[in-house]
Amino acid sequence: QRSGRRAISQTSLHLGLLLGALVVAAYFQLHQQWVVLCLAVSTYSLVNRFSVNALHELTHGTVFRNHGLNITFANVFGFFGHINRPYFWLSHREHHRFSLHQPLDGEVVEPELHDLFSFFKNGIVSLNPMTSLAPLVELAYLACGVARGEWQQYLLARAEPAELRQITRFSRVCLSGHLLLSLAALLTGLWILPVMLLGFRQFLGLPFLLCNNSQHAGLRDRSADFRLCCRTFYLSFPLRFLYWNMNYHIEHHMYPGVPFYNLADLHEAIKYDLPPIETGLFATWREISETVRRQKSDPGYRLDKKLPAARI
Repeated sequence: QRSGRRAISQTSLHLGLLLGALVVAAYFQLHQQWVVLCLAVSTYSLVNRFSVNALHELTHGTVFRNHGLNITFANVFGFFGHINRPYFWLSHREHHRFSLHQPLDGEVVEPELHDLFSFFKNGIVSLNPMTSLAPLVELAYLACGVARGEWQQYLLARAEPAELRQITRFSRVCLSGHLLLSLAALLTGLWILPVMLLGFRQFLGLPFLLCNNSQHAGLRDRSADFRLCCRTFYLSFPLRFLYWNMNYHIEHHMYPGVPFYNLADLHEAIKYDLPPIETGLFATWREISETVRRQKSDPGYRLDKKLPAARI
């Protein structure tokens, strides 16, 4: 069941944090209050990294009852997060159809071999400009209808003409919109706004990286059992809010039509049949790190979750 109240509260609060941080940063740049300005930039960067999770849920079409509202707000989060919403869905629907069955799922390919040291090194402040430029470059290529990489070539070659037009149009609107906003901000002396709009990925990406990269890391690919190829773990409320409850990832893959705000209740209903659930990011990444360590010497190794005995 979809709840308009819960959909509005989640979407408006997430979007409100983004817009509010931009307004606060602009105000305190003009008044040269640098401490508050840094807090606003940090808030925007932290929250905007999770825009892909907002877009993800809205693109699934389960947040609002009205399909048009889901697509509209997905486009808004895609704009702020530099994520091509039509292309995202082209890829993500294959991920759900063929979860971790390569080559039909090119969105997640095991072993992922995530590097915690790299996450911490670049997750607070990244000195690599490609952290922010890479998504913009990808938008530029998609705006020209150019596919890069095997997975993108595979998807675009099989897309419907209408889907290709949507992908091209979204990229052009996103890039031109950011260009116009940045030029307008610079003309009014608000240099901080282009920094935030275009460079938010340079700051405070660690919480997002730790949450989002936990979903399938180290788990069994080519399995028809979502309990073995997806990871559910318990997370504190602030991160669950930003992450749109995607820590309940087994449940999301089992029942992708369930709105994110009902996943906790779904979890309670089926947890008797789930593998052991880790609590918090530390325990979750301790498990992932041990798996990655073994995969570096044995690329075929996968973590086998212990499943409960079947009920009869």
